[in-house]
Order: sequence, then structure tokens, then C-alpha cells
Amino acid sequence: MFRRVAAIRLRDGVSEEKVQAYRQALLDTPNHVPFVHASWVGANLPDPKEWTFGWDMVFSDREAAAQWRDHPYHTDRLVPFAAEGPEGIVEQFNVVEFEPYAGETREPGITDFIKRTLLLQVKAGTPPDRVEEFENRLTQMPRHIKGIRNWAMSRNPASRGALAGGGGPTAWTHVWEQEFADQSGIQEYMDSPFHWGVVDLFFDRDGPFNIMERHLHIYYPAASTILGWQPNGG
Repeated sequence: MFRRVAAIRLRDGVSEEKVQAYRQALLDTPNHVPFVHASWVGANLPDPKEWTFGWDMVFSDREAAAQWRDHPYHTDRLVPFAAEGPEGIVEQFNVVEFEPYAGETREPGITDFIKRTLLLQVKAGTPPDRVEEFENRLTQMPRHIKGIRNWAMSRNPASRGALAGGGGPTAWTHVWEQEFADQSGIQEYMDSPFHWGVVDLFFDRDGPFNIMERHLHIYYPAASTILGWQPNGG
């Protein structure tokens, strides 16, 4: 399966009626587009003024994700929310598509939890061994942080040229996702010695190990697992 995550910022002063209409339209996507298998939307908890919603989608494969862009439900129902003029309510839309290459579903039956997503852009031309070390350290975090119930690590295929220094698109290069039972799990993550001592040095702009161009952080409440989702609940 192929996945898609978006961070959405709505314009100031939008009526609650329009906000809810847009949210429902995002959630209804699988009902109108057969190759979109699932859709989740939630209000961003850290800073709703920075990003209003997080939006997760599941497609059957990469080709289906490409078809989605031209599907009438997307072009006629959703795109107008981001149009110029009085009907448009979306100020910014930040999205990445990917296929996870590593992960673990420790608690497939998790409910009423918090899904966190970190979009990452590693600097173009970063040596491959340094990128691999960074990826390995991220994927070691669940061993040290019990609050991470489910997790997934992904690379964005569209960013490979940029990572290799080949002048490719400067897109998000990685997606690091976790599911926590509650806010205390996220706090454990943020306070973890492994986080600060082993992983954070790659983000320290003043340090010698920094490889990060930028990152984006969102999390929102969800009713049932996203990372452990299976067709027909299997």
C-alpha cells in the first residue's frame, strides 16, 4: 500500500461551518474514490494556528496516488477549498507521498490515541552513510521509548535525486510516524535521553552533525490505528 500525509493550514476568520464542511469532504474521500482505501483527519494539537489539520490517506499503490490528482472528486470537490477568492479557505497545503520501509505495530487494537507525524528534509548531498546512520537511529527510538506503541519510517521516492546531490526536487525526504496512547507518551518521547543524546544532534543547526534542512511536526487524535490499518480490518 502507498500512503500520503498532508499538513493543512486554514485561513484566519474562516467560519466553523466551512471548516467542518472541508473536514468532512476530506473524510468522505474513500466513499467517492474507489482506489482511496482510507482517510483520517484530525485537528493539529501542538499549534492549530500553524497547522489546522493533519490528513492521512491510504492508496492501493503509487499509480493510484497519481490517478487521484485528476479524479473529479479531487479537482471538483476538494481543490476549490484552496482556490483564490471568498470560497477558498486553505492557506497552505504541505504534502508528501511515500511507502513505509520499516515499522512495527505493537498495539494494532489501539483506540482513541494520538498519531504524530514528522516530515523531514535532509540536506541535499548529505553522504549516504550519514543518512543511513540517521535513519537507523530514528528506528531505534521505539526500543528506548515505551510510549511509542506503533511506528513507521519512510523515504520519499521523489527526493532521491536531491539526496544524491543530483539536483532533484527539494521535497521532504523522510516521514517518521508514531502512535501514542496519550500526551504522556509524547512527553516521554520529547524528554527521552535517547532523543536528546542520540537523535537530536542531527537537528542541531549549530552542531557538527547537523544534516537537517527543515522539518514539520503535526499530531492529532484518532479513533483507531492508522499505521496498523489493514483492508477490511484484517
